[in-house]
Amino acid sequence: MIGVGFIAAAVITLPLVPVTALHDTPIVAVNYDAGETVAWPAFVQQIAAAYRPGEAVLTSNYGEAGAVDHYGHADGLPSAYSVHNAYWYWGPPPGSAPALAVGFSTAQVARFCPGATLTAHLNNHLQINDHEQHAPLWTCPRPAAPWASLWRSLRVLG
Repeated sequence: MIGVGFIAAAVITLPLVPVTALHDTPIVAVNYDAGETVAWPAFVQQIAAAYRPGEAVLTSNYGEAGAVDHYGHADGLPSAYSVHNAYWYWGPPPGSAPALAVGFSTAQVARFCPGATLTAHLNNHLQINDHEQHAPLWTCPRPAAPWASLWRSLRVLG
């Protein structure tokens, strides 16, 4: 009985199932985090395709920021800024820099960039419904105020 439990736990928690077959399993439903790093390289390539030189990359969560910081330099992206958890402590983008905003809802992005335009939606191409699947990418040509004055109100914990 212990062996069966060990095998089930290993399948749910370790990357034993090929990522292309993950959507056919209950693994992500049982262990949500198992799907959260799926397709990070593909997401970052999509962010890089939407990026314009001189923009800050501003993400709605630390996972997106971590993906950009881990994979993005190879695709020409700068380090990410994020409003989420500990990433927030690393500070806002400089001045009133334009930004590519990743993963923010329409209402969220309107708070800091009323002139934002929807550029694209992320797609992992794996049929895995994780937090980044279909996340919007927004071009923010100018924030509503300098980032330093907006930063405290954008912080998200949890």
